[in-house]
Amino acid sequence: MRDTRAAVVKGIFWKFYSAARWQAYTKENLKSAWRKTGIHPFNPNAVLTQLVAPRSAPSPASKKVVLQTPKKSTDVQQLYLIVDAELDKAGVRQEVRDMAKKLAHTASTSLHVAEIRSIEMADFQQRYRGLKAATTDRRVISKARVIDGDAVMKAKEEKARQAEAEAHQAAAWAEVNEQRTAARVEAAKVKAARAVANKAKGKGKTAAVADAPVTSPKQSRQPRKILVSKSQIVEVT
Repeated sequence: MRDTRAAVVKGIFWKFYSAARWQAYTKENLKSAWRKTGIHPFNPNAVLTQLVAPRSAPSPASKKVVLQTPKKSTDVQQLYLIVDAELDKAGVRQEVRDMAKKLAHTASTSLHVAEIRSIEMADFQQRYRGLKAATTDRRVISKARVIDGDAVMKAKEEKARQAEAEAHQAAAWAEVNEQRTAARVEAAKVKAARAVANKAKGKGKTAAVADAPVTSPKQSRQPRKILVSKSQIVEVT
């Protein structure tokens, strides 16, 4: 099974377990186990001699307290335990000890955050080691210009000014168109009045001609004078 690396499923597990059990549970193995543990024959020293004796705690007189500036959160916790023990021996009030505990907790949290930042920075440097820093403006991600809030406000004001100028221009053009329309209407009125006057004047001429007496061409012809010589003029009809 080790050679083939095949998995042992529940269906065939008891088959292999039974074979291994009959090979391990022999008379010699059982006697050896009882003798090794001191059960039979009874021998308590078989177990007691294998136990490791606990180390003796140092006496308070021999223990020297060395206070150092903590560099890690674990150092703060150890320093707090030492300080709290000294405050307890000195009989300091519990309120003062609680304040020391809060200070230790705050310092431990700050150092823990600093440790995380240091690890992240080391990982960042390891990841981007050998790469050159960007020489262009980092605010420009692409050709699109990145703007801030002030630029947005200026753009809005400029857009409002443009809209106002376009409105004024549209109003001026509307006024000009209105004046042009009024002028055209006035010109049309004048033209119509002139047409009416000309039409009335034409009717008057026609009536005058109708009232005039009708003459024949011969009657209307006037005699003409023809110069024959310097001293003689002849009238021809």
